[in-house]
Amino acid sequence: MLPALSFQGTTKVVNKGVDVTIVANEDTIDLVMKASRTLVVRGISTVVLEVTCLLPIDESTIRYYVDSTKALLFVNQELYQKSKHLLTLDTFAEVSSTLKELDLIELVEKLVAKKTNKKHVGALIIAAGMSSRMKAFKPLLRVGQDTLIQCAVKRLKEAGVEPIVVVTGNKSHLLETNLQELPVSIVKNQNYASTEMFDSILLGLEQLRGKCDGFFILPADVPMFSPESLTKMIDKLNNCNSDGVNASYLGKHGHPVLFSEMSMDFISSYNGRYGLKGAMAMMNITSLELEDQGILYDADTKEDYEALCSYRFKCVPIESEIEKIYIHFGTTDLMKAHCNEVALKVVEICEKLNLIGWVINQKQVEAAARLHDVAKKLPHQPQQVAAMIEEMGYGQLAEIIRTPLELAKDTLELTDGRAILYLSDLLVNENNLLTHSERLLPEKIFIKKIEELIGRAI
Repeated sequence: MLPALSFQGTTKVVNKGVDVTIVANEDTIDLVMKASRTLVVRGISTVVLEVTCLLPIDESTIRYYVDSTKALLFVNQELYQKSKHLLTLDTFAEVSSTLKELDLIELVEKLVAKKTNKKHVGALIIAAGMSSRMKAFKPLLRVGQDTLIQCAVKRLKEAGVEPIVVVTGNKSHLLETNLQELPVSIVKNQNYASTEMFDSILLGLEQLRGKCDGFFILPADVPMFSPESLTKMIDKLNNCNSDGVNASYLGKHGHPVLFSEMSMDFISSYNGRYGLKGAMAMMNITSLELEDQGILYDADTKEDYEALCSYRFKCVPIESEIEKIYIHFGTTDLMKAHCNEVALKVVEICEKLNLIGWVINQKQVEAAARLHDVAKKLPHQPQQVAAMIEEMGYGQLAEIIRTPLELAKDTLELTDGRAILYLSDLLVNENNLLTHSERLLPEKIFIKKIEELIGRAI
């Protein structure tokens, strides 16, 4: 909780409210306060923050109001770019493209409407089976530092999904112990050995009834979907007339599946002959193509589990895992701000390289930038940070961070993420290398400057 002061760090709390937070700066504060007073007449109260310093951005104050109002309006792109890493997936955000009072008011009203119409979505995880094909208890298999079911719960939670109900059966006592620190409700299928998965679904639905506007259903061994994919599925359900949304990757459907509240009664009344797939065949389910291969991975067999772990090796941590790393190493707000500056530079360079045909794993290099200096004061920093990331199962990302930045430029091609990270860090630390006017020059001149910095042609 913030202390009861009007000034927190480098951010002034100019006005207090409950509906929407407006993030302004010194140049726009008068206009924002004028819009805020007009909004009061319309029944909308706003928090107004005046950011007085961008480096470092006042993370604690902005994060507090992210959690408090779940709706933020930024008066310009710069404020948004410096703060976007603080936004959660269940937060609504808008960026003003003009400095007009009426436009600010319209955007605030748009945010309030989004909050009002937001569906409250829960989840049902089925973990009652015998895992007969796998020959090992699937929910408790490890992926990095977590079990499969822990990983699934954390990704659901990051997308703002609640409540989360887990149906147990086989080895229920082990599952209860494994999940005791996570926000889940547990119900046991006492007849798990003689009933089907659909029976566990019916049992779980009764626990969700009346508690949400929609719900995901998934087995406990599919933990690699991204939280962003869940948000996209919820948005799709909000904007279509369907009973549910089934996500796909390259035309192949995966997990989880999202259902509307109205579909609960139909699923519960289905005879169960063909399981959940049989019920879905009789429903109006919308397909949603996603750029998320993770929805396809499960652990039905040993080979499937190995493929899942290999996929995890190439992925990047979710936000809660990045925050865990920050806490572990005691990363200061100043160092977080530096890492985020480097991440923004990574995005800028990757976009330029993509324009000339280079294929870069931007998400991975961006994640490396956000983590590369988190333990700056510790000896052998890259190795310590990389070791923790590798333990989490993100081996490819660990390799990028493990290489000291000063070595990257001499040993790597630009298409390697380590060279991109080195270059981005160099540009942030030596800002005079690229003046503001040079950043606006055509892409060929920008690429030429990159060539000069790394000493080779691209």
